[in-house]
Parts: sequence; structure tokens; C-alpha cells
Amino acid sequence: MIASLSISDFQAHQLSQFEFSPGINTIVGTSDHGKSAVLRSLYWTLWNRPSGLGIIRRGTKSCSVTLVYTAKDKKHTVRRTRSSTVNEYVVDGSPFRAVGRGVPDELPKVIPLREINVQRQFDAPFLIFDTPGVVADTLNRFTGLHLAAKVVDKLGDNVSVIQRRITAWEQDRVQVQQQLTSLEWVTGYEKAVLDWEKVDGACVEVGGDIAALDTLIARMERLHVQRAQVMASLVNKQDWVQRAVAKKDDLLAADDAARVGVPRRLLLSNLTERLVSMTQRWRESRAALKTAIPTAASRRAQLDLALAARDQWKEATTACDAAAVAVRRMQHRISQLRTAEIAASRKQEFLTLAQTDLKKSMAEFSAGLVDCPYCEQALTAKAKKAISTRLLGGAQ
Repeated sequence: MIASLSISDFQAHQLSQFEFSPGINTIVGTSDHGKSAVLRSLYWTLWNRPSGLGIIRRGTKSCSVTLVYTAKDKKHTVRRTRSSTVNEYVVDGSPFRAVGRGVPDELPKVIPLREINVQRQFDAPFLIFDTPGVVADTLNRFTGLHLAAKVVDKLGDNVSVIQRRITAWEQDRVQVQQQLTSLEWVTGYEKAVLDWEKVDGACVEVGGDIAALDTLIARMERLHVQRAQVMASLVNKQDWVQRAVAKKDDLLAADDAARVGVPRRLLLSNLTERLVSMTQRWRESRAALKTAIPTAASRRAQLDLALAARDQWKEATTACDAAAVAVRRMQHRISQLRTAEIAASRKQEFLTLAQTDLKKSMAEFSAGLVDCPYCEQALTAKAKKAISTRLLGGAQ
């Protein structure tokens, strides 16, 4: 209860002191002599209204109100001072300056009075003309249920947020599951990778053979060039031999006709032997060339097969490289999907634990609510039951 009130230079009061007794206290006086100012001084001290400097008595520079409040055999003193330079509270000896429009947090703790506890002169009859909602809110404040309502509303908001998160995470999990389902064929891709590794090893082995074939192809090309040169030389020599034989025949005919001397015959004989030897050599070269032509054709066919094998090897190498890139991409995507699935599972576990803790906290709050925070009286069993039912119902 309010034990005493001291007002100094507040509106019409120069210095007024009031001592209150338990029960009903009455302040009697003629109109416009400061009865309502007493109530305004309480408002100003407890809730910092009205604000500004209009409450200071004319001719003075500051005003102050001192309030003594007793609760459970404890006495608390609150002093409020206001001037053009000072705006402070002193709660049980602790100063609080520049409070602004609010009041220090310590004030409601030592004086648990609310605006609902005060009926001013021109206020309507208590709860008579108020709306049902205001009446219900007032009764809740009497019993302390407004705190439970705030807790329930806050818990309802938290539950809604958690449910939205659960829905979003469930959608993410379903999408991840669908993606994993669409990639089930990747599980059989391991065999393709092993086959590709075997093909790659075979390609490495074939690569050595291709290098040898390249060397053989270069050698065959050189042999073809040499063969063309030899054929051209043989054609030239054949023409020369034919001309020489014709010239020999002409010389022999001229020799027989002219019956020239022995030296000329010896010269012609030597020339004839040389022509015979060259003819024999030409015939041997032509025979060797005929023998070499089928061998060259066979080697040319082998060369064509080797070139075709080399082209196939290059195509296989390109396909293997593309398959390797695809495999690495698929493996990276599978790793990402597995990580997302693990994260979704962890989120689901966290939400389950959060819901369990939420229900436990609401039950503990309901069980620990014993006294009304306003009247400091014990709550009835019916009020406790209503609070418990509403809290647990809100959690569900």
C-alpha cells in the first residue's frame, strides 16, 4: 500500500504531505484546491505523465514528489524531481537521470501498481461502459492471465515459424529425394567407369602400336618415293638400251658393208658385251621390281588398316575423355545431393527437439505460476487450470 506522499511545488501544492492508513482514505476539500493534483502527482511519479514543465508551480523552478510504498513488511521510497535542467528518479537511493518518456525498470519492481489500479475524477465507471474485450483484458490483468496470454501468443508465433520452417525443409527434402530418384541410374555407372578404365588402358597399349605404325608408314612412304625413282631410272635405261641396240645393229650393218678394220670390230665387240651386260642387269632389276610390287601392295594394305585403327583409337580416346568428364560431374552432383539430404535430416531432428523443449517449457511455466504479479495473492486452482489448459492447448 501507499504509506505516505509528499508533494513540493507541484501545480497548486507548495508543500503537502499525506500519511495514509490501511483501508479507505478520503481527501476532502473545495473545488480547485488541488484534490485532483494529488492524483496527478501519483500518475506523474509512477508513469511519468504528464510530461513537460507545465506541472511546476508558478514562481518556482522545480518540483518534486516523494512516494513511500510498503509491501510484505518492506518499505520502498521513490522520489521524482523535474526542472529545466534536471529530470530524474531516485528509487531506494539509486538515481536514474534523463529518463525520457518512460520510467526506470526498477520502479515497477518495487511498486507493482498499474494504471488499472487508479480511477480518476472524470473516468467512466469502472468496467461499466467498456467493451467486452476491454473487460476481459482487465480481468486477465487482475489475475495475471495477460502474461499467460502473451506467452501463448509468443509461443503460437514461434510454433507458426517453426511449422513454416518444417514445411519448407520438408519440401526441400522431397525435392532432394526426387533428384536422388532421378539419378538412380548413376549407381550402375561404376561398371561403365571400370570399363572405361579398361578401354583407357587398352588405348595406352594401342598408342605404342600406333607410334610403331607411324614409323612404318613413314618408312613405306620413303620406299614408295625410292620405287618411283627406280622405275623412272629403269624406263630411262630401257630407252637408252633400245637406242644402243639399234645403233649396234646399224654399226654392224655398216661394218659388214664397209668391211672395216679389226680395231673397229674389237670396239664394236666390246660395246656389244657392255650392251648385253646392261640388258641383263636391266632384266634382273625388272624381275626384282615385279617381286617387290606385291610386297609393297601388301604393306600398303597393312598401312591402311593401321591408319583406320589409329582413327578409331582417337575416336575412342575422345569418347573416353567425355565419359570421364561426365562421371566426375555426376559424382560431384551426387555428393552435393547427399550433403543436402544430411542437412535436411539434421534440421528435422532439431525441429523435433525444439518442439519437445517448447512443450516442456510451457508445462514448467504453468506449474511455476503461483502468485498474481499485481495483487501478490495466490492464484486459485481454477485459474491455474485455465492457464495450463490454454498453454498446453496453444502448444498443440
